Amino acid sequence: MTSLQSESVARRLLIGFALTLAGACRGGTATAPSSPVDPNLAFCVQETNRYRAMVGLPGLAESSSVEVFAAAAAQADAESGFPHGYYRSHNPGFGAENEAPNWYLPIYGTAHNLIAQAIATFWSEGPGGGHYENIVGPYSQLGCGLFQNGSDLTVVQDFR
Repeated sequence: MTSLQSESVARRLLIGFALTLAGACRGGTATAPSSPVDPNLAFCVQETNRYRAMVGLPGLAESSSVEVFAAAAAQADAESGFPHGYYRSHNPGFGAENEAPNWYLPIYGTAHNLIAQAIATFWSEGPGGGHYENIVGPYSQLGCGLFQNGSDLTVVQDFR
């Protein structure tokens, strides 16, 4: 591993720790950029890319900077009860957002299963559906964010 890769891993772990601590202080758990701490974020990108491949589109790159924004959005929206509120109020200057707000985790068993179902639901809207159009949009990067508050999990996908 190069020193640049080591620095990137260390930075992502530190951000993950800070967001997890911040979420715990508010009674929930925020998940920051993909790292050994939470493979669900990488799965979110992989699953989205699987759907994009079905229609001949290239995959999106996982973006740690977009993941930081998505994690903050997941937490803020879960706590406020306003889907896409963080995205709209912070005007990130990029792409689009899909959100599955406060889904009841025990129904799905694991965060992995819930993420898969959320993306399948977005996709099932088909052409003309906003979430579907975001998945097939002209983006090159994707960041996913998760926030668990009790038995509810919010999933956010931000596209750039």
